[in-house]
Amino acid sequence: MNLAAQRRVSVIALAVTAVLLSACSPASNSAATPSASTSKPSKTPDSTPSSSPTVEPAEEDLVDLAFGNTEDSVKPEWQIGWADPFAVDEGFAVLAADDGAGSWSYTETATACEIHFYQGQIFDLDYTQDDRAASDQMLATLATGTPTPEDIASIAASAGDFAFGTEPGEGAVEARIIGGTFPDGRTIVQATRMFGTRGGGITVSLACPAGVDASNEFGRLAESHLRVVVAE
Repeated sequence: MNLAAQRRVSVIALAVTAVLLSACSPASNSAATPSASTSKPSKTPDSTPSSSPTVEPAEEDLVDLAFGNTEDSVKPEWQIGWADPFAVDEGFAVLAADDGAGSWSYTETATACEIHFYQGQIFDLDYTQDDRAASDQMLATLATGTPTPEDIASIAASAGDFAFGTEPGEGAVEARIIGGTFPDGRTIVQATRMFGTRGGGITVSLACPAGVDASNEFGRLAESHLRVVVAE
């Protein structure tokens, strides 16, 4: 089964991947909505693709970037970033405008959930590993700031695979995903895909207030809004 076909299965399975993120503090808003910039990994703004890559899509508009053998097919010069339908959707308000270094965020007005994006290079990861391991390391960095090997191993054991659709086309990009619940009832889901050949990747964090299930909201947004643009 290809990644595009797996996408709906991944959304359904998301609810069972949620675990408590031990580093989350209910007193800290920044902990509730971590992003690549708030966790302070090193990055290079001049190498960050824009929110909407403008070069031509990859051949045939069909990209299946799974973990494993396809990782070496990703070229360093490719632009990989988030499509941004939120900018023209009246159901979302800008929380933080694009900072020019790969980070921006929105609030969904109906739920008060915050969705934070990052795309670009990250230097603080071990890219001698495969993409799945590097992505787990990034998840651990988002959760703890400076993860220990034990933190990374714990995140890796709890995280799951998730496939984002591409735009345009019917392809998919596989990522690692994890969710958690704060003591005050807030919930969070974070997903990331790091590409070793590019020295960076994409990250999205969805943080919801108490009474709103972030895993359910993430699944809904993955079906309706969350798409990845892959351009050569």
